Formats: sequence, C-alpha cells, structure tokens
Amino acid sequence: MKPLREGEQKILMHMLEKNKPTVLSALVSEVGGSPNALVKNINRLVILGLLKEKREEKFPFRRHLELTEKGRKVAQLLKQIYDTIGL
Repeated sequence: MKPLREGEQKILMHMLEKNKPTVLSALVSEVGGSPNALVKNINRLVILGLLKEKREEKFPFRRHLELTEKGRKVAQLLKQIYDTIGL
C-alpha cells in the first residue's frame, strides 16, 4: 500500500474543514493546483474508500464528493498529526 500523497491529504483536510459535500468544480477552485492532478487524487481516494462520489445523470453532469466515515477518521488523524507538529 502506498502512502497518501500530499495532494490527497490536502483534499481530505479540506473536506474535513468544509464539513459538507462539494462538487468537483468547487473543489478545484478551493484547493487549487492542476485540475488533472486533483482528479487523479480524487479517483484514488474514491478507490481507497475515503471519498464517495455521486455523478449527476443530467447536464451539467457534476461530480458530488463527500467524505466516507473511513475518510473522516483518516482526515481527523491527519489533522491531529498536523496540529502536533505545528503545520
């Protein structure tokens, strides 16, 4: 198992702070960085079961994202680590 990448951690932390589902387009503008890299990170988080997504079936076909319970636990642990080391 590979460790979480910095971008994946950033997404989890952002979703924890936001504390509500979001759409992919909003996440791109809020988190920043390359949209392609962000999508790659989101896809991996979905595969790992840390995020769940729901895709709209009608235009504009948005992707709604939210933390799973497992994802919330991981994000809370990351927050504790960051708080402990002062990041």
